Amino acid sequence: MSFIPQYRRSIPQVLEFTDLAWYLHALVPALLTAGLTEYEARETRY
Repeated sequence: MSFIPQYRRSIPQVLEFTDLAWYLHALVPALLTAGLTEYEARETRY
């Protein structure tokens, strides 16, 4: 499974970077209850 945020939350000090920590903090707990065993996060230029 993968996802690309439609409305990207950026880091205020560095607007070019997505705030991956925010997404992981919001999504991982819910995905753990759905059976998540591992994940990989990667920043790519779009």
